[in-house]
Amino acid sequence: MDHMRLEMRVSVITLAVPDVTAAVRFYRQAFGWEPDFVAEGEVAFYDMGGIVLSLWSGLARELGRELPPPGAVTLAYNTRSPQEVDAVFAQALAAGATVASPARTQEWGGYSGHIADPHGHLWEIAYNPDWPLDEEGRVRPEW
Repeated sequence: MDHMRLEMRVSVITLAVPDVTAAVRFYRQAFGWEPDFVAEGEVAFYDMGGIVLSLWSGLARELGRELPPPGAVTLAYNTRSPQEVDAVFAQALAAGATVASPARTQEWGGYSGHIADPHGHLWEIAYNPDWPLDEEGRVRPEW
């Protein structure tokens, strides 16, 4: 099997939070950060120059779990197409990853799923049509 070489980057870092409003307040007070986009009670996004920091209350739901463990984090690798999501999934599974949530069309309009590496670290492999990638692979959200 030929292995595709993925670009060495992380597109999104998602922190699972039970209360997005409280999390936004903390980052505002602790770091002086203002989110670039907020869907009250659901998610907040911070554009960090090609990487997005996400504070999200829906991670457990998307993974089909009751609650994420305290301090749960996922890293995301954004792709340029849904087909690339499937190809990355297949390659990772062949290398020993397990499916945490299957790749599928998501309610937010993209296509993604989660894998766990052999140590249990979660990666979302995602295609988001509203977050195009530039030539260097950095996400450029269209808020």
